Amino acid sequence: MTPRAWGAAAIEVSAHDPSVAASLEQDYGVRLAALRTVIESGQRDGDIAPGKDAGTLAHLVIASVGGLRVSARSGVGRAALEAVADATLSTF
Repeated sequence: MTPRAWGAAAIEVSAHDPSVAASLEQDYGVRLAALRTVIESGQRDGDIAPGKDAGTLAHLVIASVGGLRVSARSGVGRAALEAVADATLSTF
């Protein structure tokens, strides 16, 4: 089983297994904190608009990457995927 398949299986199992749900929540929290730190750094440096909430932007990145992954696996073309990525990044 590939790492992605394990991830998908873990998400399904988490609805019925609190320990799996806790592990996924912890992983999400680690990724969210890392992204938030990078975004806040970009805001201090002037590369990212300072008026935007860094936590919300971090959630947006995670959600967008997940959505792009599903879309790509569903056959959405490269041009459309790039347009979505560009639209997401334009919110920064």
